[in-house]
Amino acid sequence: MNPNQPQYPASGGRAGRNLTFALSDVIVAGAAVLFFIFSFTPIVSVDVPKITGFDINVPGAHVNLWNFESPLGWWTAVANLLLLATAVLAMWWPRDREYAGFRRSHAQVAIALFVFIEIAGSLFGIGSSAIGWGGILMLLLAIVALAAAILGHLGMLQSPVTLPGGPPAQSGGYQPPAPGGYQPPTGGYAPPPQQGQQHQGDSVG
Repeated sequence: MNPNQPQYPASGGRAGRNLTFALSDVIVAGAAVLFFIFSFTPIVSVDVPKITGFDINVPGAHVNLWNFESPLGWWTAVANLLLLATAVLAMWWPRDREYAGFRRSHAQVAIALFVFIEIAGSLFGIGSSAIGWGGILMLLLAIVALAAAILGHLGMLQSPVTLPGGPPAQSGGYQPPAPGGYQPPTGGYAPPPQQGQQHQGDSVG
């Protein structure tokens, strides 16, 4: 390789780009992460009062999603992790690419709908008097994720959101090499006079 030839930056390479996601995927991923955190909080919360006439405190029941009516709770929690995966897969599975006739948004909407139905059905079965604060928050997050997934599937909420994933992305066109590399001569190159032209000038003089 000629060291005097300007070097052009290599195209591609994920390490040299920031990570860009659609706004819908960011909302789905954020809701799924918070859902996962709150899955360890009580979905069922029952406080049994002190027995009248006796100085005895009966322990209440506090159950999180992972321990709730196995395997129903497990299915909901694992489905939420799959929902998070559909947002992260945007790095490798573009929105318009289809596999077996399905786009990524199809899978995202289907999983988000499953999570919403499962958590809503669980809370309905528990009853309002025993619903824990964690269950209410998970229901709200499931609604947010489902709404964002549906809007994303319909082509809305597609504003790009850039997350730091490495050095700043290279803009289009040539980028000069970093300082310290090859620097072209400032004065330019002046070719020496030809020998024939020099003799002709002497004869005229």
